[in-house]
Amino acid sequence: DEEYCKYQEKNIISRKAQFVEGTILNTLYECESGACKRSNTLDNVVDGTYLVDDTIYDCRNSNCKEQTNSGILAFKKDDGEDITYKTLLSSLALLTEDDLDSVYLYDCIDGECKSTSGFIKYGDTPALASCTKDGGCVSQENETCDKSNAGKVNLGSDGMKLCGSDGTLSSSVYNLIENTIYEANSDSPIIGAKQTGNFVFGNGLKVCTEGNCISVSKAGYFLNSNSVEIADGKKLIYCSGDLCEANKPNNGYYINDDYIKSKHAILCDNDGCLEIENLTKSDCNENVNELVYITDGFKYCDGTEAKNIPTETTVNLYEVDNVKDKAINYPTEFVEVSSGNKMVIKVDKYSVTQFVDDNQFCISSNIKVEGSCSKGDTKYTCINPFVKCETFIVGKCDLTKADENCDGYYVDSNKQLEKCNKGVCSVESKIGYFQNGETYIKCTTNGESKEIFTCSELALIDSCKDNNGALFKEEKDIKLCIDDNNSNAITIFKKDTTKCFIGANILNNKVNTKKHYIISTADNEVLTETIGAGN
Repeated sequence: DEEYCKYQEKNIISRKAQFVEGTILNTLYECESGACKRSNTLDNVVDGTYLVDDTIYDCRNSNCKEQTNSGILAFKKDDGEDITYKTLLSSLALLTEDDLDSVYLYDCIDGECKSTSGFIKYGDTPALASCTKDGGCVSQENETCDKSNAGKVNLGSDGMKLCGSDGTLSSSVYNLIENTIYEANSDSPIIGAKQTGNFVFGNGLKVCTEGNCISVSKAGYFLNSNSVEIADGKKLIYCSGDLCEANKPNNGYYINDDYIKSKHAILCDNDGCLEIENLTKSDCNENVNELVYITDGFKYCDGTEAKNIPTETTVNLYEVDNVKDKAINYPTEFVEVSSGNKMVIKVDKYSVTQFVDDNQFCISSNIKVEGSCSKGDTKYTCINPFVKCETFIVGKCDLTKADENCDGYYVDSNKQLEKCNKGVCSVESKIGYFQNGETYIKCTTNGESKEIFTCSELALIDSCKDNNGALFKEEKDIKLCIDDNNSNAITIFKKDTTKCFIGANILNNKVNTKKHYIISTADNEVLTETIGAGN
């Protein structure tokens, strides 16, 4: 092919050197004034699947569409004078020895193919043929398997098998022999050499380029080319030093040491994983919550603010606001303006991905916090990558629509005490002190025969002086003032069998100052037992 510039559109186009009268290629391209573009409509083309310019097309009813076939495939050149196309062989059983020189093997990935070498089993009475990368195939004798015949094939009662490096017939789909990786699908009469791709052998990474597969020691993520592992969801390979393993990705971006130089990345979403080129941007304005390359390295766009990618041992989490309620497909389609819905993005040295976790967590200074979170923090539950994260504010409970966020003691709109157990709430008629995290509640009674209980939240004070019945904090302990002296205050909200006395008028509006309550203290409550007469 030769490249030309179409003046009107200023586009570089290719002139196809293979044009000959009556070929498939002529009708696959629409040409005007020497400039050509692909057309999906073909005139008078027999239905079939064809390889044209190393791309697979399926043609039906004069309409052709590019295909995404992967694997080692066999094609036949039906017209000896037309070099522009070959036809996919769906079966090799009808081939004869006379057909072999027009059969070619290709290593195909998502419909894009490279010629390769290998072996086929063909004919009604199965026979073997070997195929070269640059030519067709020729029949060959059956080989016995020993170490000297590694890389040869044997045809037995259980089919065609490759002779492995150890001198035994292999049932594996992928076999490494010297610097060649062979693919041998059990349901296909074809064994071929991989031309490109990334594979894990042992614990190491093998990278194939033009059929030469070598060990590579680089850290980060790589597209996986092992079809068996891909079918199991392991679409990526992750390497840390010389240790590599197939990996099931979350949706997002993945990079490796080479990509840091080339500014490329792998993008994984609900449709699969693919390599994307040149992520260079001047800023984050048009790439909110995505991976970009700015000036000297990859950055994560936290809103419109560019954040550095962390070191190997650090993992950062970022809240993303205004995402879709469901059908989230990060990073391709996830935004819903003004929705208020949230998801979380995880950023580490080699990935920017949607964060999924079965456990509830908070985020503090971009670091994940499990278990105890501070009052006012947002707590997240992100268990499904396709829907928004469930969130609630720690210590905040709406009793009018109580849910699992309501747990412990609260004061309702009627100044009544409510006790909730993961959203199941009931009014409690009690006097005393109650704790829910860092919220402290005091409940009193009017002392009348028609008793009325009134509750309110308490703010902690600094001194007991003139603050009888108030609470203050001493180191980690909460203390109840029983007089003006801090040193006489009672430690509460701890399990304690010790009985203490407090002035009854602290909690009962009708009794005099000479009466006292006996109180018992537990983890989250201080309750009264009896009223005793004063001296």
